[in-house]
Amino acid sequence: MEKVKAICVKSIDYKDNDSLITLATLERGKITAVVRGSKKQNSKLRFSASLFCFGEYILNVSKSGKYTVTGCDLIDGFFKLREDIEKFYISSIVLEILDKNLVVPNDKLILLALKTLKAICYNEKDSVSSLIEFCYNALVVSGYSFPKVECKVCGTKSGLYFDKTDLDFVCKAHKMNKGVLLKEMEISAFNYLYNQQFEKLDEFDHSVKQNVLFILIKYFEITCDLTFKTYQSYFNLLKDIY
Repeated sequence: MEKVKAICVKSIDYKDNDSLITLATLERGKITAVVRGSKKQNSKLRFSASLFCFGEYILNVSKSGKYTVTGCDLIDGFFKLREDIEKFYISSIVLEILDKNLVVPNDKLILLALKTLKAICYNEKDSVSSLIEFCYNALVVSGYSFPKVECKVCGTKSGLYFDKTDLDFVCKAHKMNKGVLLKEMEISAFNYLYNQQFEKLDEFDHSVKQNVLFILIKYFEITCDLTFKTYQSYFNLLKDIY
């Protein structure tokens, strides 16, 4: 029997009434566990198989090393995230990034994700700003960095493009590949991000932050050789909302 503090980052139906969940644990990194009978309405462990469930999980470990959840003391279910569809999608992106980057134990990344979910859930700051901050910091704690916001060749700080091939900023004169032309407000937002002045992100309107987020997510995907499917779903949602 083991106890771990963990957040449920993925949950799928398993057999008739069970769930197969992925837990991001502070003690063991990412593990997979079965929750028996979780699909039944009267299940006492139904909540433990829900996305965003953060608690102290009690696990039975078989001789073959397979985990089964036998108990869970809830710390926070982040239930309000389900009341706002945009917040739900943004928070689901946080979970997917956590899930796919937790190849080896990384408690800093888990604590960062929990801090972000708390900020989004309890309206401590704008949810898109929170996601941008999380993505940037997740890159850092995963061992990567984001380029300085200036042309990589001549150092020009205005009229910049983001080169999606070289994953860097360039001016028009030094653009070799197809790039994304950045507006001045987007360049300002990236500068705040690079200098970790995250509180300044709330100054920008939704469209500016969405464009910054799009480039940051693409940078994350290409740098880490990953695909974040939840972000594509969120991007499609935005087309319907705005």
